Amino acid sequence: MSDVLAFTIEGVPPSGNRASRIGLRGAYTPREVIEYRERIASIAFAEIVRQKFPRAEWFTLEVTAYNVRSDCDNLCAEILDGLQGVVYESDHRVIDLHVRKQKDKAGTRVAVRITHADAIAAGYEKAPRAKRVALRDAT
Repeated sequence: MSDVLAFTIEGVPPSGNRASRIGLRGAYTPREVIEYRERIASIAFAEIVRQKFPRAEWFTLEVTAYNVRSDCDNLCAEILDGLQGVVYESDHRVIDLHVRKQKDKAGTRVAVRITHADAIAAGYEKAPRAKRVALRDAT
């Protein structure tokens, strides 16, 4: 049993700024975005079972995108949404997020590393804002 869950999503992620479109019948999410989120959830669930990743309340995420042209914030939105309901109940449980983009010859992919942060976040939710910032910066 490990406090770290790591997996890779192969292929080009859809552009996050197209995640919600407004059409003739109102707002909708394009099929490619839905399928990408479902693929993230499926891979994460399989790795949770394989790695025996225990439940926790708080998490940190490291996202490394290889050979990806998406903006970091749009990329993270899709990753966070895909993990919601599988790794955590809501993405507000992620207290630390690191994103980087790199170039290499191994192809387009996104590597995700999730770590338990319960020890870091002890008292985080009830602490005044200044203390929450100090707790966050201590990591």
